[in-house]
Amino acid sequence: MRYILPGLLKQTFMLSAILAICGLVLWQMIPYLSGMLGALILYVLMGNCMAKLVERGWNRTLAALSLIFLSFIAIFLPLIAIIFMLGGEIGNLADKIKLIERENPEWKDLNDG
Repeated sequence: MRYILPGLLKQTFMLSAILAICGLVLWQMIPYLSGMLGALILYVLMGNCMAKLVERGWNRTLAALSLIFLSFIAIFLPLIAIIFMLGGEIGNLADKIKLIERENPEWKDLNDG
């Protein structure tokens, strides 16, 4: 009859425990995956610009901060413009719904429940 060596059993148990913990950590990091991929994309896109600014004599910290600021503006400026444009349209839609409710009281009753 063959026995399993205690050292081999301990190693197998520890390896399976480490793999289980790594799997659990990776599973819990799924919500942050999009942020990490976005950061990686910005790093790749801004790498050349950073190198050129440093070659021109910029301080590395100042170059990095200016690139962060420019990327922040480039990402959020279009989003803010879209929000403002849609905000006006939503106001117009609310006015039209109120007008329809005034003209058709039975339509309001249907929507209330």
